[in-house]
Amino acid sequence: SSGINAEYGEVKDAAATIIQKQWRQHQENERKKETTEDTINTFKMSEELKEMLEQERKKMLEEKEKENTAKVKNKIDIERKKRDQARLKAIEDLNKKREEKRKLQQKLLEEE
Repeated sequence: SSGINAEYGEVKDAAATIIQKQWRQHQENERKKETTEDTINTFKMSEELKEMLEQERKKMLEEKEKENTAKVKNKIDIERKKRDQARLKAIEDLNKKREEKRKLQQKLLEEE
């Protein structure tokens, strides 16, 4: 009877050891899984952050492009106004000269 009890005790100890090893392995696997999930989540967050930064960069470039386009358009408008003013001034000067010439001719006609 003591031989059977001794064998039973050894089997019981062996089973307990196996169960403990499996439990430790299970816990280790859970820790690794959590670490892997954390790593994946961190990676996803960094990918999302990169995407957000890229969108922000594109938006800034578009704003800068609009700003530059507005500046160029403004310069063109200013040049156009200067040209128009110069043209009006030239027309006014021409009209004054014509008027002076007409008055001069009128005066000459009156003197004859």
